[in-house]
Amino acid sequence: MSHELGGYVLIYRRLLDHSIFRTDAEAMAFAWMVLRASWREVDVRYKDRPIKLQRGQLAMSVRDMATHLERSKDWANRFLTRLVDRDMVSVDSATGVTIISINNYNAFQLDPKGQSDRTATAARQDRDTTATQNNKGNKDKEENKGNSKKADAFSVPDWIDADAWSDWEEQRKQIKKPLTDQARKLAINVLREGVEAGLSVRQIIDHNINGGWQGMFLPKGNAKASTSPMAGMSFKQAREKLEDLRYKKEMLLDRCRREKDNQELWDSLKAMKAEIEALDQAVNGKSERSY
Repeated sequence: MSHELGGYVLIYRRLLDHSIFRTDAEAMAFAWMVLRASWREVDVRYKDRPIKLQRGQLAMSVRDMATHLERSKDWANRFLTRLVDRDMVSVDSATGVTIISINNYNAFQLDPKGQSDRTATAARQDRDTTATQNNKGNKDKEENKGNSKKADAFSVPDWIDADAWSDWEEQRKQIKKPLTDQARKLAINVLREGVEAGLSVRQIIDHNINGGWQGMFLPKGNAKASTSPMAGMSFKQAREKLEDLRYKKEMLLDRCRREKDNQELWDSLKAMKAEIEALDQAVNGKSERSY
């Protein structure tokens, strides 16, 4: 694609905290899409086809996106599908070329005259809201002085299956026993033990959800022998999960190298490697025909 990409875009820091992104790398992948989007209506050629792009649009196939981001085509397809499901982007392939539209592009980017589409009133409301939150935050800090640990937000380790963990959080809410941070920490220790023993996070969590238990427990007896890290997954799904886990492992390894004294990170890396090894053995030990 050869249209002009000069100038700059606005990228908000809170993008990194958006719930749709599982890693900072995914947030950066979306930022890349914003950077590639046209800032004005323009005629371009993509794969030898003339295309008219509107403001906030880019012409990009899933395969080309994967190539640019150095990821697999399956990953790019899953990522784009998730963005569509959460109304972050819209996709139109009616013309035979994939056109991706960044939803709400005008709300966060300057127009060609250098002005934001948001009104000054809205901007003032944003500032007033921020000021109110800051004042409340300062008051809370005074009230909770000396108890900083309680104020810390709980963070689930990268090696834990985010979807499985979310299912467990929801199950605890349904039985009116929402998780405390202490309960989460204890559960993570149990999950780490199970993963090191060859079980997957999904297996362990499903075991506890099906049992209706309040705590986190490992399957007893021959439960390990009767299940597989691929339980409930097709061969393709298992391969996709294996790829995601390997990518997360590289991200986690990079953090471990930067924070060499953080033992919790190293423990998480060890657990993730064990889960990858178990799933890899299950995937490579079975033929695709078996599934």
